[in-house]
Amino acid sequence: MKAEQTGLWHRNADGTELEHLTPPADPVYDPIAIARYMAELEEGDTAWRDCFAAQQITPHIIHNEQLENDPIGVLTDVLYLLGIDPARGAEIAPATDKLADSTNREWARRSWADHPTH
Repeated sequence: MKAEQTGLWHRNADGTELEHLTPPADPVYDPIAIARYMAELEEGDTAWRDCFAAQQITPHIIHNEQLENDPIGVLTDVLYLLGIDPARGAEIAPATDKLADSTNREWARRSWADHPTH
């Protein structure tokens, strides 16, 4: 949502812009658009769960917080599950930087207040 407004989708690990698709613009909190986006995400999650259930697949679930807090640990776990030497995960350095900032935290706080059933 914020990336759509600002045009900035990815930043290199050193902080330089990697993918800026439109001219810079200030992001604006839009509770209706956020609710619509959340509903789309929830529909997608349901569709994936249904697909996995139909195929009798137990997915390995990775939460955003896990990936944010310990990307190498998450990678190590996935490598292990794939039968690849988990030590290879230590050789990887994230190439992109996190875009989330105080604006994202404020929007999340406001969105939870606006839609406490998320």
